[in-house]
Amino acid sequence: MSDRIRHLSGLPIPDHLARIFGYTGNRKQVAFYWQGNDLVYADGEFSSTQCNWYAWQQFTANDYVKMHLGPFHLYGIDDLDTAQDGLLIDTSGGHGRLEAGPVDALLERVRRQKDPERAPDHPPHEMEIETGQWLKQMWERLPSSISATETMQLNRDLQQWMKTLPIPLDRVDHTWMN
Repeated sequence: MSDRIRHLSGLPIPDHLARIFGYTGNRKQVAFYWQGNDLVYADGEFSSTQCNWYAWQQFTANDYVKMHLGPFHLYGIDDLDTAQDGLLIDTSGGHGRLEAGPVDALLERVRRQKDPERAPDHPPHEMEIETGQWLKQMWERLPSSISATETMQLNRDLQQWMKTLPIPLDRVDHTWMN
């Protein structure tokens, strides 16, 4: 499946793009995709619609970004539809690596990533810890949401970053030359 995922090597991305989109977890890879009316993230352990859809729309609507996302369908056909494609962000090292591809391939990729600190999906059969402790551990691992104040600052940061992108030549106004 991963051969259907394409690295967008020519597209620089802002620091902490996953956080700008609303991801607060600590997994190395996180997928973002549009489902119905919501932007969803999935990191192989958790998925949520607590995302910054405004930042997603600003990013994906930028002309320079759209040049790189051309063949990908990041939005569904209608309000009930899941997008055909999504984005995968490798969050390691501040500057992330951005990839795009079919949602099913991205979800498979994040499910396969290793996380040595991951709590088991269910209480152990040996009952080494009591169920209450296991639930507490799982609760502590849930990603927190980003405050409205931080979301507004992240949106401003994204807009400032987008001003640094080159303007595609087909968007340049050449009328001043006549």
